[in-house]
Amino acid sequence: MTYSYTDLLALFGIGGAHPGGLTLTRALLDELKLESSTEFLEVGCGTGQTTAHISNHYPCQLYAIDQHPVMVEKAKKRLAIDEQSRIVEASAENLPFVNQKFDYVLSESVTAFTNINVSLSEYFRVLKDSGQLLLIEMTKLESMSTQESKELLNFYQFREILTEEEWKKRLIEVGFTDIQTFSISLDELLPEEDDFTEFDISPDLDPNLFDILDQHDQLTQHYQNKLGFRVFFCNKS
Repeated sequence: MTYSYTDLLALFGIGGAHPGGLTLTRALLDELKLESSTEFLEVGCGTGQTTAHISNHYPCQLYAIDQHPVMVEKAKKRLAIDEQSRIVEASAENLPFVNQKFDYVLSESVTAFTNINVSLSEYFRVLKDSGQLLLIEMTKLESMSTQESKELLNFYQFREILTEEEWKKRLIEVGFTDIQTFSISLDELLPEEDDFTEFDISPDLDPNLFDILDQHDQLTQHYQNKLGFRVFFCNKS
């Protein structure tokens, strides 16, 4: 069987795999006005680390989606029975929600794995007119050779790798306004006790998955000066 990087995350049950992990997520969420009437969507919830944190600490109406069935199964285990129905197996490119439903949409290192234009259009569609999109996304910092780009595209199954300015251009084309970007030094974030990368490992793992993990680690080291991440705050108005 051939596995993808997303399969690796799902089967190892890796939570907090995005840059900054839960420490960064918590810092961003604390800046929002989340009330009992707030409709909040997490796109690409993975194993549910962020989902559970929001559920436990903020009184909002929380929904979450992920395309990987193993991710959805593991995410549901974290929540109370009456909340589990709000975690849905679905694609960022075809969100199963009506227009203008949400006050906030959050996507953490997910959109780059999809058809970016389609996903951004979906985020825009389901946000209320006064809503806000929060993205944490990988960005290209330096130019790459054709071979370097091909290596990353093939391994992670990206369709393209965007610079910060290219991300902003796509967001504007979809209709977002007042786009603010932040480059946060992870050294400045103060982690709490539960801010760590989690593992909820599936039984009987295929040994080939460890080869994929090794390759991911090698690529991370090799491209550490050419790839970074940015936080995007975008308004729909």
